[in-house]
Amino acid sequence: MSYLLTNRSKKKKLFNYFNDKSILITGASGLVGSNIIEFFDSMIKQGASLSLFSTSRGISESLFVSSNAKNYKLDLNKDNFEDLLPKFDIIFHCAGYGQPLKFLKDQFSTISLNTSVLLKLIHCLDKNGKIIYLSSSEVYSGFTGEYPNEKDIGNSTPEDTRACYIEAKRCGETIINTLNNSMKSGVSIRLALAYGPGTQHDDERVLNQFIKSSIKNNNISLLDKGRSIRRYVFIEDAIEMIVNIASSGVEQVYNVGGKERVSILELAKTIQNITGCSVTIPNKSNGLVGAPENVGLDISRYQNEFGDMDFKSLKEGLKLTIDSYKKILT
Repeated sequence: MSYLLTNRSKKKKLFNYFNDKSILITGASGLVGSNIIEFFDSMIKQGASLSLFSTSRGISESLFVSSNAKNYKLDLNKDNFEDLLPKFDIIFHCAGYGQPLKFLKDQFSTISLNTSVLLKLIHCLDKNGKIIYLSSSEVYSGFTGEYPNEKDIGNSTPEDTRACYIEAKRCGETIINTLNNSMKSGVSIRLALAYGPGTQHDDERVLNQFIKSSIKNNNISLLDKGRSIRRYVFIEDAIEMIVNIASSGVEQVYNVGGKERVSILELAKTIQNITGCSVTIPNKSNGLVGAPENVGLDISRYQNEFGDMDFKSLKEGLKLTIDSYKKILT
């Protein structure tokens, strides 16, 4: 992905904020973390002076193609990393799985990454440092409206199938809000359905399953009728929103997501149109337990502060994502 900053005023604003900063990205091998690294790496190529660090056991060193960068191969859930790391001006905490099939397999680690690990990372901040915490739209689980804004919250309980993830994210946001009462600062990013190049090959979320199956099997098989609605955001657009919030956002929490509505069936049909695969729709439903019928966010807080986003269309984003998967799978 190329994050070339062509808008002069935007480039100047971001350079003024991030120049001479030491920046840590956790979860650097994931979709969001790896693209944040690529964004800052692009800034370095364009003349920015900053120190870039990451924590990941599975990161490709090829991500760091320019200068002042280092990866710490740490297990954040096991290592006493707060004694091993230096102090940072900015931390992007992106570690953890956003895939239900994965975060449900290791529920205690899911809770830890969003609570005790987050508390340890705060101790790695410089005196006036800032932490950007990757929360999730899952905090709205049980919300009965269409698209929640940041003042809304869900009504799920600790007995919910996905409670280890939902409640951990809510607790993480509480930690960030508490942090803002001290000399340090933080912001929570409630992200919904980012996709694009940088996704790991074993990602089992529906969009990625569809793409992989279309390439490997020349077929997409739905688990149900595909009526559930989603609003996806291309990763490049999500990163633009996240770095703008990190550099000059005035609120403690922001929704980050897209605006284009698509049903799961329409998603499959769009991929079909690109790859030429077939689509199989079952007679009976066998959907994922706990999966919401409608996932999307009200992003008016972001747009009121930073202006309207020129989002990449789903079709264009899918083409780029499919191309990246073809390089991995073929």
